[in-house]
Amino acid sequence: MAAAVCAVWGVEAGLSEYSLRSKAGFAYVHHAAGEPFVPRGDHANELLVGSNPDEARADCQWLRADFDAFVFGQACQAGVICFEEAAIESLQRADSHGCGGFKAAWRVAGDGDNQRFVIDADFMVDATGAGILSRTLDIPHDLSGIRTCSRTLYSHFEGVRPWRDICTTPAYSTTDHPFPIDDATLHHVFDGGWMWVIRFDNGITSAGLCLEPDTFPLDESIGAADEWNALMARFPSIREQFAAARPVLPFARTGRLQRNVARAAGKSWAMLPTTAGFIDAFFSTGNAHTLLGVIRLADILTQTNPGPDRDRRLADYDRLIRREIETIDRLVHGCYRSFKDMNVLSAYSMLYFLAATYSEERLRSGASAMDTGFLLADDDSFQKIVREFHARMGDGWPVAQGCDIEKTSLLRMLKDQAAAYNVAGLCDEGKRNMYPYSVA
Repeated sequence: MAAAVCAVWGVEAGLSEYSLRSKAGFAYVHHAAGEPFVPRGDHANELLVGSNPDEARADCQWLRADFDAFVFGQACQAGVICFEEAAIESLQRADSHGCGGFKAAWRVAGDGDNQRFVIDADFMVDATGAGILSRTLDIPHDLSGIRTCSRTLYSHFEGVRPWRDICTTPAYSTTDHPFPIDDATLHHVFDGGWMWVIRFDNGITSAGLCLEPDTFPLDESIGAADEWNALMARFPSIREQFAAARPVLPFARTGRLQRNVARAAGKSWAMLPTTAGFIDAFFSTGNAHTLLGVIRLADILTQTNPGPDRDRRLADYDRLIRREIETIDRLVHGCYRSFKDMNVLSAYSMLYFLAATYSEERLRSGASAMDTGFLLADDDSFQKIVREFHARMGDGWPVAQGCDIEKTSLLRMLKDQAAAYNVAGLCDEGKRNMYPYSVA
């Protein structure tokens, strides 16, 4: 779910050389500081949502270095001139009169594969994520409308215990889980943040925390490893899962994760979506959003020539990315606002799963992946629902005041309003937060 293109590659390319794992779905487990996790028979402190109909069509959990290596290899096989470990020394744009010492729109110079390169190009795509085009064109970053605010602390580990060993007790069984929980992207959620645990088939587990700075302010006088250990101590069951874990990479820590440039495309240039903006990894949207951007730009560049038609389509590409980043922000920010209460989180997160399953089923049916936007960002009817439910997560949201909100009422409201998009039997209180993949 939200990464179906990766699954197609996994099936067709035979990727035994890469470290990946079939992704059964999304799993969320709620924790309270200082208290061990105690699973409930009604699953009120868990949420499991299946993301694929079968193994052959499953999403993949990639070791990120291997994902990048695979995509790079595909580009090389397609005839792209590729440089490894490239360092860009300069990026120049010809002015409107064709000056600058070169005839093309762009000139990029640098070093890669122990050789210097100078490339002239009529069109430039920034896929770095580092914003080289925004710096060259002096495009400002604009976070004024971005509501999500999080930072991260992470590493890769060996020896992480399966969560099933932690959550299974004599009084509780996981037999009614729709899939093995350790085959999912596991999210530990708590007031002020969340933690991902992603297992690969080579014994390595990627794990990290995304934290709201207001609740968990960054203290640079404390080392990243010490902060990790302090956070583990706050949550006894997570600490138990990582008791024997050994980091195989140095801990990494960031400031605020969110970025958002004021413009993502223009005459003779464009940025991929996650170069233009990034919100948070809570719904694993990064790779899928990027790949959709590749498809869109390939269509624009192969179907149009330089001129008014291409400029119009690039302007629409820019507009759509703006809407998609705004949509992801609303979906993720609403979840952060509901981390205090798993009842609210399990209901609000259905907005994402409705958009993802509906979009993927349209794609499987042969419909365009581009006419409704990523996660239905360009579907006005669905966006009206998202805005309405997100508004409930504002500063006056009763959960923040400690009031009791009935999950059932939220689910019923969402199920009624979003019925046209509910192709997978979501928003069903009778399923008690356990959702197998049920799309035919």
